[in-house]
Order: sequence, then C-alpha cells, then structure tokens
Amino acid sequence: MANLPRLKPDPIPQPHPVPEFLAEGELKARYEDMKAVLGVPWMGVVTMGFAHYRAFYDAPPDDARSRHPCLGQKSL
Repeated sequence: MANLPRLKPDPIPQPHPVPEFLAEGELKARYEDMKAVLGVPWMGVVTMGFAHYRAFYDAPPDDARSRHPCLGQKSL
C-alpha cells in the first residue's frame, strides 16, 4: 500500500453548524428528513456542520434509500 502524506488545509476551515432550532425552510425539512431516516430525535453537531454544504444532504440519491436497509424510507 502506498504511503500518502496527510495534507491538512491551511488555514483549517472553521465549522459553522446551524442549530436545529435556527434551521428554517429547506434546511429544516432536510433536518427533519435526516432524523426520520436515521431514527434519531435530534441532529448531532457534526451533521449540523454540514449545513453549509447543502449538497451533502442530496447524497445519497433518493433511490439509494430503498436499496440500503440502514437508510429506510424517505419521510418527505
């Protein structure tokens, strides 16, 4: 296996999570969907940090939910 050096970004980007109680509109709907799919009562801070990367919530594609038993059914 190749030995690849870890190259950290410089500067290291700061996460800016959007707390669940401040989420509105599409982001709030995505939070609600993710909670339902994962079967959890609240959003974790790591997942909230991805709020600034809206495309994160678009993956995996909707059809992957039906193929992967851990993802369950889409709630929206």
